[in-house]
Amino acid sequence: MRLVSTDINEEQVLVRQLKSGDIYAFEELYTRYKRQISFNIVKLVKSVPIAEDLVHDLFIRVWMQRERLDPDKTFGGYLFRMAENITMDFFRKIAQDNKFRAYYISHSDIGYSHVEETLADKDNKALLQEAVALLPPQCRLIFTLCKLEGKSSEEVSVQLKLSTHTVSNHLAKAKKIMRDFLLVNAHDAATLSLLLFIVNFSD
Repeated sequence: MRLVSTDINEEQVLVRQLKSGDIYAFEELYTRYKRQISFNIVKLVKSVPIAEDLVHDLFIRVWMQRERLDPDKTFGGYLFRMAENITMDFFRKIAQDNKFRAYYISHSDIGYSHVEETLADKDNKALLQEAVALLPPQCRLIFTLCKLEGKSSEEVSVQLKLSTHTVSNHLAKAKKIMRDFLLVNAHDAATLSLLLFIVNFSD
């Protein structure tokens, strides 16, 4: 993630002023970095409105935690790390909250092209396969049929001679196991977002 360049000495002065509670310094830094931070978060969450909310939350945290700022460290790097953490927190919430996940999917631009790009990456594909391998045999089979082959729960129910309720229970178990694994092992927010989307694609 590349951030806008700015004069280091001038930025240090602004950060010192922000640290002491200067609202005008805060507004200046916000103006300098908002566009680039927003652009990078949009690339991760695939939604402009959601990215705007996350950027808003990010700068609220900057203001609330201003006394912890170190003027001798790059402010842009600090924002990058905070943006990454906020985005990861966002995807953890998606993984744990069905209603929030449904809202996200309905308001994002994630689609099959993003899924295909994610699976084209060898590391991402290997990570997904590793998560699938953790599943008990029946869970793994049902997840593969429903999520990776695109069959409906009803079709899988007929094929495996199981009730739709049983299929749904296995899917729920599979998704929980895989979410927990991906939350720990995904190496960045972009990978996590798309792999979690694949896990929940037919919700």
